[in-house]
Amino acid sequence: MSVINDFYPIDKLKPLNGLCDDFHTETKKLQRPYVPISVRSYHALFNTPFNYYQMPGRNGRVVTFGNADGGYALMPLNRDAADDVLKFQ
Repeated sequence: MSVINDFYPIDKLKPLNGLCDDFHTETKKLQRPYVPISVRSYHALFNTPFNYYQMPGRNGRVVTFGNADGGYALMPLNRDAADDVLKFQ
């Protein structure tokens, strides 16, 4: 029996400069849908100095990560918040 891993492959993420704001401010910047990641991926991201990442592609979404919906997820920033992060790269 094989196990299907449907979590996002975090090795495709590009680290970005920038620090998250406090919880309440940061959550206002988020936009669903969230992208599930594994516990292992969460801990790998948590143990880096980066708070933000960019997904691959020409218009790659800027995401942060955290605990959401009973698991762990990449959480996309809304366009204005993403632009604010990208202008400091």
